[in-house]
Amino acid sequence: MLRFLLALPVFLILLACGPQKGNETVEIKELYSMEIPNALNPTTDLNEDASLQYQNVFKELYVIVIDETASEFKEALVENGIDSLYANDLYGYSDLLMTGVNMELGKGGTPEFVDKNINGLEARVVDLDAVYDGLDIFYKFAFFQGKEHYYQIMTWCLADRKYVHQQDMEDMINSFREL
Repeated sequence: MLRFLLALPVFLILLACGPQKGNETVEIKELYSMEIPNALNPTTDLNEDASLQYQNVFKELYVIVIDETASEFKEALVENGIDSLYANDLYGYSDLLMTGVNMELGKGGTPEFVDKNINGLEARVVDLDAVYDGLDIFYKFAFFQGKEHYYQIMTWCLADRKYVHQQDMEDMINSFREL
């Protein structure tokens, strides 16, 4: 009996860290839905502006979604005097945000976006390898233009786990739907 009690915590830890197959569909603010791997758990610690935040700290896989209205984006362009630099469309939105990401991560150059149509929404997707806080990170960004909103999805993992998580990252982005 003592062996069982000693082995129980190890078993529970292995069970918690083990594979958890499948996805769940998460709906946010009756605005959008996205499929999230069951291995990820909701959190509020990743980004204060995010309307969706999930993570698995053991697997080092994270995802957030930030949504904002098209009118908020237009106002921001005008108020900051950059409406002549960035168009008030998906291209301007994604270019502006990636400029900010590149500045934050100390990356130069223009990212290579892939233009897509995902579930009826115009989207731009880009992969980025960077060093953040001394860690090699692989990021996958997606920017969507909805009826009245723009959405940005950022998912990331440690660079050495890129090939383990890349399919889940793509699946999350490809499951995004505006409601």
